[in-house]
Amino acid sequence: MGRQGSFTLTAGKVALVPLQRGKTLLLRDREGGAVVHLVMVVKHDVREYFDRGWTLHELRSLRPTVGDVLYSNRGKPLAIIAEDNVRRHDLLLPSLPLYPDGPDPQTLLRGLFRGKAVPREALLQSLNLFLNVEIGFDGALTILPAAAGPGGYILFEAREELLLALCVVGQDLSVRTLAVEVLYTFAS
Repeated sequence: MGRQGSFTLTAGKVALVPLQRGKTLLLRDREGGAVVHLVMVVKHDVREYFDRGWTLHELRSLRPTVGDVLYSNRGKPLAIIAEDNVRRHDLLLPSLPLYPDGPDPQTLLRGLFRGKAVPREALLQSLNLFLNVEIGFDGALTILPAAAGPGGYILFEAREELLLALCVVGQDLSVRTLAVEVLYTFAS
């Protein structure tokens, strides 16, 4: 099965987690209200990365959930959603801003990949976990309160060897105490 690792990621912070094929990553919103921007790249070829367009095309849904596969820009499966008690994640919008006086998530995420030649497009392809976006009858997008309540979680299983970049933000920019628990498995 492998060993487990864990850490807490707070608002405005980023982390890079390597995840081997068949291993898992669980993200749990401790108090509710957090949004996690997740960028996935293939470890052995960082020019292959999670792609919202391919994923939308294959899922035929705007709401990825349990059993759904997340696809790369080359149409290959990268990960599967193994468990999900929130079931509201965004595939439409780019990363949300962190705070008016701070760096944007893409700048922070780019720093994680320094020296790895990850294309800029990969950083624009984040999966926005727990982000609750409603589509109106007129096609307008409205961001509603975050979907995850206290303890809301999602569990991914890798289908490729991946590098996962995580950035935690909140929809209420005055709240800077948000925290997401990150648990992952790795080979022993």
